Amino acid sequence: MDRHKVILLLAVCVLWLFSAPAAAAASEEAGGWGWWETVGRWFNLAVLFGVIFYAVRLPAREYFKKRRAEIQREMREAEEARQEADRRMAEIEARMQNLGVELEALRGQSDQEAQAERERILVQAQQEAERILAGAAREIDGLGRSVRKELKEYAAHLAVRLAEERIRGELSESDERRLAERFFSDLSSKSGRLS
Repeated sequence: MDRHKVILLLAVCVLWLFSAPAAAAASEEAGGWGWWETVGRWFNLAVLFGVIFYAVRLPAREYFKKRRAEIQREMREAEEARQEADRRMAEIEARMQNLGVELEALRGQSDQEAQAERERILVQAQQEAERILAGAAREIDGLGRSVRKELKEYAAHLAVRLAEERIRGELSESDERRLAERFFSDLSSKSGRLS
């Protein structure tokens, strides 16, 4: 589920939550079921949240498991790239040591050309290694930010859900009645001003 669908679903649930006491009061005045209807609505809400939790639980778990595996794979690839750069550097160093023997034999101009080649290769290898490490660091940093962002969003979603459950648990029937009466009095005073 994307974030917009979750927000829309929460908004509908909150609107329903605030309209349930008013509907129950109106139903009592019209000779309805009274508090049984309210209990039924709460039961329906509990079933709705149960279905939503059940539907979101497995895809979220699979997504985070897949994401963790991708991050680990990319970290292994970055480590392999670093090791490959180190191996190439060691090969270059070994080649440069062998060149020292040949350079002694050639002397003069050959000595200068070999030294220039050695420095160029070292600089190039160092630049290559730095580029690979910088790319790996950027990728790891980007993945870390992405995971942190996803975790923050998930934590916010959980906080909203827990707050809603806590409010629902602490709201007594008298509190619901008082909120409904205040809503109707506010509504009637606003409609009186509009007339």
